[in-house]
Amino acid sequence: MTEKRIKVYTYTRVSTAMQIDGIESDLAAARDKKSVLEADKMTAENIYRVLINFRQIYDIMDKGERKELMEAVNNKVIRR
Repeated sequence: MTEKRIKVYTYTRVSTAMQIDGIESDLAAARDKKSVLEADKMTAENIYRVLINFRQIYDIMDKGERKELMEAVNNKVIRR
């Protein structure tokens, strides 16, 4: 192999390795994002269950708990 071919081969190999590292990094980030989305899904399912049974839960609460709940809803949902 000539010196020029060796340089081209080495450059190509290094470039490919850098691309693989970038792809692996992107894959890890995508997996992390998937985990976060799955965790959010679980939270959404729990919220859905609470909303389905909201009247029964609300009836059990005392006035202080109801006020605290409404303030939390106001801060988290409405002011978002």
